[in-house]
Formats: sequence, C-alpha cells, structure tokens
Amino acid sequence: MKYFQLICLNVFTMVFLYSCIGGEEIYDLKCNYKTEPLGIDNNKPKFSWKLTTNRNNVFQFAYRVTVNDQGGKKYWDSKKVISSDNIHVLYNGKSLQSGKTYIWKVKVWDKKGRILPCSGISRFTTGLLSAEDWKAEWIGMNEEPSDSASYLRKEFVAAESTSKARVFISGLGYYELYINGQKAGNNVLDPAQTDYDKRVFYNMHDVSDLIINGDNAVGILLGNLFGKLSWSRGGRSYGAPRGIMQMIIEYKDGTKEIKVTDATWKVNTGPLVYNSIYRGEIYDARLELKGWSKAGYDETDWNNARLMKSPGGRLYAQSIPPIREIERIIPVNIINKGDSMLVYDLGQNITGYTEISISGQEEGTMIRQRFAETIRSDGTIDVASTGVLATGSEQTDVYYCNGQDVEKYKPRFTYHGFRYVEVSAEPELPEDIHLEGIVVHTDA
Repeated sequence: MKYFQLICLNVFTMVFLYSCIGGEEIYDLKCNYKTEPLGIDNNKPKFSWKLTTNRNNVFQFAYRVTVNDQGGKKYWDSKKVISSDNIHVLYNGKSLQSGKTYIWKVKVWDKKGRILPCSGISRFTTGLLSAEDWKAEWIGMNEEPSDSASYLRKEFVAAESTSKARVFISGLGYYELYINGQKAGNNVLDPAQTDYDKRVFYNMHDVSDLIINGDNAVGILLGNLFGKLSWSRGGRSYGAPRGIMQMIIEYKDGTKEIKVTDATWKVNTGPLVYNSIYRGEIYDARLELKGWSKAGYDETDWNNARLMKSPGGRLYAQSIPPIREIERIIPVNIINKGDSMLVYDLGQNITGYTEISISGQEEGTMIRQRFAETIRSDGTIDVASTGVLATGSEQTDVYYCNGQDVEKYKPRFTYHGFRYVEVSAEPELPEDIHLEGIVVHTDA
C-alpha cells in the first residue's frame, strides 16, 4: 500500500506541475518557410513559429528572437517585442556571411508577462549571397547543342581534419552531383526550370559525410532540358549543357579551401547517349564508365572541359521545394501481347518514370518502353494520349543491355505522364523483367 500511495503521489505531482506549466511548446520553427534550410541567399530572412498549449486563454503577448553563429557571436537580438506576430518576423541584424550556419532562438511571453518555459531553437545556412562570392566558372563539353549527356570530373585532396564541406551547384538543363561515387542528396530533375536569361537556380548540398581523408573525386552529370530534337516543330533548345560548382571545405582549425569548376576539369560522353525531358532517354549500358566519379579513375581518353558562356541570368538559391521520388507503384495487371511485348497497367495515372530490373538477357538486347494514359480495345497503348500532336514525339525510354546477370535502369533527365507502359525487346524479351512505377513531383 505504501508503494502504491507513493506512485499515486508522484503521478499527481506530475499532472499538477504539467497543468501549472500549461504544456506550452514553441514548435515548427521555420526560416523563409523552411525547416533548417540550406542555401538562404538573402540578408533579410523571415522567421515563423507556432505555439501550442493545453490551457485556455493563453496566447503570445511578446517575443524575442536572437541569432548567433555557431561560435556564439551575436548577429541579432530583437529584444522584447510587444506583438502577437509569429510569421514574417524579418531579420534585422548584422550582414550575414555566405555559406555560414546560424542558430536562432525565439522566446515568448504570455499576457501575464510570464516567459513560456519551452523556447524554440533552430538553424539556417546561407548560400552565396552576392555574385562576387562565386569563384567558379561555367563549364561543359562544347557550345553546340547535343543529344548526349556530359560527364564532368575532377580529383582533389582533403586533409584529415575536415570539419564540413558544402557544395553550391547548378547544371543546365539538369544535373546530378556525385562525390566519390555517391550521389549527393535525393533530389531529381534539379534545378527547377526558369527563364535562364533572367535567373538560374542553384542548389546547396552538405557533402561533409561524403568527403574522405586523402584523395577524393567529384563528378557532375549534365543533361539536356528539351534537347536539340525534342520538339519536331522548331527544334526548341536551351543550348548545350553546362554546369557551375563551388565547394567550400572547412577544417577543424578554422581554415577554408575552395574547389571550383574551371578548364582543368575533364569531360566525356558516356552511356546516356540521348536525353530529353519530353521525348525520353536512350541509355547504352555497354558504354558505362565504371568508377568515373571516383578517385584514381583513368581519364586518359577524356578531354579538358570547355569554359562556357553564362546563361545570362543571375544565380539564385532554389527556394522552392525540390522534385523527389515520392512513391513506388506495383502494376496491377500485365497484358501479354506476344513473345516480345508486354503492357503494364499501374492502375492509375502518374507523373514520373519506371525502374526495370532484368535478367537472362544477352549483351546488346534493346529494351524499349513507350508510355500512354489510355489503351485501345485490343490492349495496345494509345500514345496520342501523351501529347504527340503537340510535340510530334512519342515518350520513349530505350535501354541497351550489357549482359550482366541482373541489370537495373531508371531514367535521370526525363519524366512521363502515364498509366500504361508498353515494354518490347529486340531480339526477344529477357527471361525475367520486373517493373515498378515511380511517382515524381515537387516535395511540397
């Protein structure tokens, strides 16, 4: 009985204290509408937060926001502001520095002058705040538009005392960034499309975990946007692929080192021999460049990168949410249309692409995928449902096998709107094919 009474007393005490405190919490702290964002590229970011409580008639009467760098240096103290505002609270402190992480806190008072017990804390990291901060140059393979993707690489040495490493990068029309053979981030189809004459988006990646002590390599895969043959009527194009990248490596002793794109980089073509956002891709796995984004790769046959003209617009940090792979969908039905054709039904329309896994195929076997939103009465796909009349092109992905036991393929620089996928092969379908639909859209 004694222990039971003691437990009851403790529970009562906790409930009493919780009711006195009110269970207040300051939460969902955001800077420029994002949670702990990378790449804030203005000197007046906006702060917001939320307040929750289990008591009645409790609301924010005043707030105080402070911003410090990671070393504790104070950049802004709003002091106590009598206001119920908790959105669009504008930073009004010292000029922020490029590529730096800041910690911000918010303290809230209620109408009785009581400081609510749970203050919020968050952080944000600035991008490159002015054009003068960019030391990198635009590079690519050549100035003439090309159907193939460009593979760019550069090796560098990092000291053992590396503290953090961050990359600022843009690639037009699209890019993928690799550090020591690993893709940085899980975004796809970066950067977002803009009018490149006016503005170009760049992305910021924290690659600290990908940098190793000693020899490193960075690789950039550049894809077309429309491609020179994308529109049959007019041949619309945004020019040849080009990229710009700046990496800032910070060491534990406080020193920094900057790695940039320039004419010392190497460039080559590879297995992605054709890519267009609307028409699709052609990938020849027989041409794969094994280890092209790793240190020690033999780049003897590669050429020096070419310095490219700027697209014209100013570089801005991409503030909108990125495009990501959101969901995988297993087909609900497979229609057999003979020895060399299958039609997969995902059961719903999606925006995205597929991933196929194949085995039992000979080297050089061609796997073709065509996409449609509807099928005809005989079970064949109706490609007219995908905008052929506007573009003059069918949405098609083609993969040439390299003869390995198991091969996987999904495109990088295209997407489709579809429900049905027609899969055909020459000379014949492999022994085993597994297909999944991948839903792709803005991660909002």
